[in-house]
Amino acid sequence: MNQLTGENEEQFQMLLMALEGTGQGICLFQSDEQSEWVALILQHLGKENVITHNIADDDEKNGMPDISDFRHWAASSTADIVIIYQLQLLGLRFGDTEAVERLNYMRDQIQHIGKLFLFGVTPYFALLLSRSARDLYSCIRYHFKFSPPVPAAGKMPAEDIRQLEGDDKLEIEKYWEYKKESQNAAGDEKIRLSLECMSSWLTVRGMLPFQETNTVRQMAEITDMYYRKKDIELSRLNPLWLLADTWVELESREKGLYWYRLISDKVKTELGSGHLLYAAALIHFANYYNQTGNYEQCELCYDQAIAIYEENETSLREGYSEDYREALLRRAILYRRKSQFRKALAIYETILEHDTAKYGVGYYGNAVCLNNMGRVYEELYDTSSALAKYQEALQLILTSGKKNHLLPTLYLNISCIYWKNGDTKNAWNNIKLAKKMAETLYGTESIHFIPIYTTISAIWKTRQQPDKALEALRKALTLVQKAHVEETEEAAFVYHNMGNLLTEQGQALSAVSFLQKALQLRTKIYGEMHALTASTYEGLCQAFCLLADYETAKKHLTKARNIYAALYGPDNDKAKYLNQLLTELTSLPHH
Repeated sequence: MNQLTGENEEQFQMLLMALEGTGQGICLFQSDEQSEWVALILQHLGKENVITHNIADDDEKNGMPDISDFRHWAASSTADIVIIYQLQLLGLRFGDTEAVERLNYMRDQIQHIGKLFLFGVTPYFALLLSRSARDLYSCIRYHFKFSPPVPAAGKMPAEDIRQLEGDDKLEIEKYWEYKKESQNAAGDEKIRLSLECMSSWLTVRGMLPFQETNTVRQMAEITDMYYRKKDIELSRLNPLWLLADTWVELESREKGLYWYRLISDKVKTELGSGHLLYAAALIHFANYYNQTGNYEQCELCYDQAIAIYEENETSLREGYSEDYREALLRRAILYRRKSQFRKALAIYETILEHDTAKYGVGYYGNAVCLNNMGRVYEELYDTSSALAKYQEALQLILTSGKKNHLLPTLYLNISCIYWKNGDTKNAWNNIKLAKKMAETLYGTESIHFIPIYTTISAIWKTRQQPDKALEALRKALTLVQKAHVEETEEAAFVYHNMGNLLTEQGQALSAVSFLQKALQLRTKIYGEMHALTASTYEGLCQAFCLLADYETAKKHLTKARNIYAALYGPDNDKAKYLNQLLTELTSLPHH
């Protein structure tokens, strides 16, 4: 075992001192190679001074261990040190929630046994205990962490993982641990572990190596074949929805559609179209339509689901169910895509009022809704109201003291507001905070940096430094390609901004290529009648003017003018300005 080097050696010596000098209580060490570390402890302290118990040796049929088991293990000899390791297997066998709650409940009883307990866990389970077993975790006297000599094949380097915080870090650790366990599992257990991996992958796929997509695809194939041989039970639909969602994200959409249809048809047949479970089926179905760009059908699904929830909710004062809230929030996004901003704002205001009345004005969870409201005010060109909402959301999170994933987004949004209002100094200060927080939460190669680099580019452009602006956009484009997110809204922004910047630098042919990519995406995502689509038509007009192709330029400008006129009326300032440009274009020679 070649692990006693550097930090590991220091940690091990501190662990030995703690074991020899502490009378009783609970300590903890985390490692992926717990058995090897236990063997090394025995070598140094002697088998007669230490009791060890490996959870892997327990019979699962006996169920989750209780305090009588801990007493039995501790009484197996007169030794004062009791090492219980591979505790994460309790989560794998009996479910994370049950395992953590039971361990948390036994905290005082374990300590009253009167010996020194050393728990061995994996990094994921250590994080889980810190999040969900607060009573137990708060009484751990010493905590030690051992790192493997090299990262596991395909795994993110340790320094990248260490920079993450919160649920993203937890999900990434969970993915690696459950993937490792699934490789040696078979039958129902392999399916369960595969589903756990798929669930984590759906949450943090942008922060995992792209080759993990192949691993998840293999898991989905095995799980798909497994469930096609089984009868569908209404009480066990969650694994099937998870499987369907995974297929859609893997771009095997027909396979996802198969399960969505099967589930919704069964629920509708057995429970009726007014049942809450059918509303949940509609929301999952909407995920498919959203991914395939069929926003009209997606909208219909959400409307039907919301109607079912409203019919079943006895009173808003009793609170929104999680599914009802999700349907409302996704419905608001669709309103925004159709430029129906007031309708989206009404949804956010209703949810905010409800949560504030229930939890108080300082409720931490209101930050998400406030951020969404800020985006809507931006879309309404009310930047002062947008800034106020972003700052209110930011203050809620900063007051809570948590490193929430929303922090870099809020700093980014605030930066954009200042930039739009010509305050490049405050814009730069906030985008630096966004970048720093994103590095802390996600590392340096995350897709979260795409909008940050896009904004940095815009600030450099305003500061009359086009070379630095182009450099930032190239970084964003590299991340788009590395993460394989070329078909997203963020990619469209990168293509659009790259095209406009290249036009300004006289590189018209390259500009047209990027702008056409942006137009294709924006038309698919937002539809023809959207301000962002119109903006890209304007960019194409400028690029074709640079190529002296005034006829094509005029066609694009006409489309942009018509969109603005349809959205805001024919007499709005933007439409009038484009009419003036059209007149000037018409007077130019056409080829």
